Amino acid sequence: MKSLQVKLSVLAVILGMGAAFATVQHRAFSDRKWSFDPASGHYTDITGQQVGTDYNCDPGSSVCTATYPQGQDPNSNAANPLSVETGLFN
Repeated sequence: MKSLQVKLSVLAVILGMGAAFATVQHRAFSDRKWSFDPASGHYTDITGQQVGTDYNCDPGSSVCTATYPQGQDPNSNAANPLSVETGLFN
């Protein structure tokens, strides 16, 4: 009986850890997130910052943030971002 309780406890821990990892959004470590300043026309690296906590994108139709592969600097080559968030960065 005690062996069954230990096995069930281990199974519960493994399932809990699996569920925790399954619900985390995947982000490639090689991707970089950049904010865009329309006044200067320059991008600033904001990788690791969270929308709503570190910055906001107010409603708007311009580029607020863009994600590029590591090694691509959008200030010199802004073509083909992986993803774009529209709005006004602040």
